[in-house]
Amino acid sequence: AAAAAAEGGAGAVPTLLLEWVCADTATGESAPVQGLTTVPLRVPGPDAAAGEVAVVLRHASHRTHDFTASPLLYVPVEVCVRNISAKAATAAVLELQPAWTQESSPAAPFLWAGKTKIQVTLPAAGADVVVRADACMSGPGLFDLSRLRVVLAGRSVTCSEPSFVTVTLPDSSA
Repeated sequence: AAAAAAEGGAGAVPTLLLEWVCADTATGESAPVQGLTTVPLRVPGPDAAAGEVAVVLRHASHRTHDFTASPLLYVPVEVCVRNISAKAATAAVLELQPAWTQESSPAAPFLWAGKTKIQVTLPAAGADVVVRADACMSGPGLFDLSRLRVVLAGRSVTCSEPSFVTVTLPDSSA
């Protein structure tokens, strides 16, 4: 669907392709929960990189954590950036932004652990690059992990739709 929107020419709405993944606590492996979801991207300004990249976030949708035993929870996030343009390989920058800069969001604040500005080279058209990052939480809540943007030659694409993870405390009745 993202490629179809990108090929739609002028006026086509760029899309963000989301794949929800849930980790199996017994095996540690992850598997798709509801398949793929496509949502529109907000493209800031006329110089935006519309139709050039698609972004897929992969992360657990729910985590349970005992913050008294370990004060920080790290949620692994895979950010897959796909070159959906007809162009050959191109350089891009992935920027992971602090959660508290979005004033209108009902989501709790979190930090990105490690590098927050990552240089990537997008392979040829149709190929993608995966960047692994960790979202760091210090308490339970609902966290929007879609705080990122991809910058190509000064033009950017940001996520307009949230990508949430819910963090809860363990059941104390056990």
